[in-house]
Amino acid sequence: MDDSASWQFNSGIFHHSELDPKRSWQSACIQVEGLAALYQAWQGLNWAAFPQARIIDIKYLAEIEMFCVMRSTVAY
Repeated sequence: MDDSASWQFNSGIFHHSELDPKRSWQSACIQVEGLAALYQAWQGLNWAAFPQARIIDIKYLAEIEMFCVMRSTVAY
């Protein structure tokens, strides 16, 4: 993977018309090469602009390495 890759995220995608995207718990998983580079890109966001969201550190589990970006209905 090229560490200079530009990561983009479109938060406007929500494919469940029966749910309210502002009140529903949502998750998505992606598998990537170079998890650390993606994590650094996400860490670089201005998280103060997203008071209902937060990012956790990379977790190094036996079967997977992962990090989470979480959104709450209330500010963290």
